[in-house]
Amino acid sequence: MGPGGLLLSFGGYSVVGGSLGFSRVMRIPRAAALGAMRDISSMVASSSGQPRLMRISSVEMDQRYPLSDVLGHPALYGLEIVKAECCGTTGLFEIKYMCNCRSPLMCPDAGNFLLWDAIHPTKLLHRALADTEMNTMLHVFL
Repeated sequence: MGPGGLLLSFGGYSVVGGSLGFSRVMRIPRAAALGAMRDISSMVASSSGQPRLMRISSVEMDQRYPLSDVLGHPALYGLEIVKAECCGTTGLFEIKYMCNCRSPLMCPDAGNFLLWDAIHPTKLLHRALADTEMNTMLHVFL
């Protein structure tokens, strides 16, 4: 197999955290993501004279089910807190660049939280979604 990735996952967590308006602004429609994949494939093929990517396959994952499972059974995933962010539990709208190791808003253990800040999931939620994706959709690419 040559260089580059053939298995790509374009995910969106618009249903997780953040304000509704912010989520709508930042969400990338599925058609745009698929168009980007086609553009990347064309660019790679034309840059070397020989196509390196023979095909790109895509499968849409419904992230609402794994997310609702995490929210409904947080202890199964090692979570203790799903209704507040690790950084920014003041109720104000805090986002990543305002949260760092010196921030007074920082929680002592991010591993217990579903959300890092008002928008971004923690590693635990990323892992739960990736595990679901690998267990339910990997066979499509093999």
